[in-house]
Amino acid sequence: MDKTLERILVRGGSISWQIIKLLAKAGQATFEHIEDTFITNYNHRHRGWHDYPRRSIYNASQRLRAKGYVRTSTTGNAVVFELTEAAKKQLLAFEKLTLKHRSAMRWDKRWRLVSFDIPETQRKYRDTLRRKLKRLGLKQFQQSVWVSPYPLADDFHQIIAEGGLENRVVIIDSDRLPDEAKWKRRFGL
Repeated sequence: MDKTLERILVRGGSISWQIIKLLAKAGQATFEHIEDTFITNYNHRHRGWHDYPRRSIYNASQRLRAKGYVRTSTTGNAVVFELTEAAKKQLLAFEKLTLKHRSAMRWDKRWRLVSFDIPETQRKYRDTLRRKLKRLGLKQFQQSVWVSPYPLADDFHQIIAEGGLENRVVIIDSDRLPDEAKWKRRFGL
C-alpha cells in the first residue's frame, strides 16, 4: 500500500481522509458537492460555526490529485472528482484490515497466536501491523505475539500475503494457552 495513502487512512479525520471517504461512497462528486458536505458536517459537529476554509478543501483535493489518488474530469462547467482505480483497490485492502471480529462469534475452544518478527529498519510496517491487529480484536500476549480466541478472517491471511509479510508473520492455532483463565476473562469467554 502507498505509504502516504496509508497514513491518511490510518490517522483519519483529515480533510483528505474525508474527501476519500466521500468519493468512495458517492463514486463521483463536484467540488461544490464536496465543499457542501464539509460545511454540513462541520456545522453539525460544531453547532453552527460554518467558516470551513474553502482553500483548505481545495488544497487537499489538489494534493490527492497530484498523488494520483483522485482524478478529475469536466462536465459542463463543473469539475468532477473520483477515486482512481489504484486508490480504490488500496482503500478496499485497508478496509479489510479494519474489520473487527464479530462479537456474536462462538468460541471453538482454540486460541490463535499471531507472532511477527519485523526488524527496526521496517518500524513503520511493524507499527502498522500492531494497529491492525488491535482493530481485528486481538490482544497483546507478549511484545510481538498477539492472541485471539476466534478464527482469523481469510482476509487477514490474504493481506499478510499482499504485504509480503509471509516470512515475517507466523500464525499458530492451539488448544491451550498459558494462564488460560486470565485470557478467557479478557475476552469475556
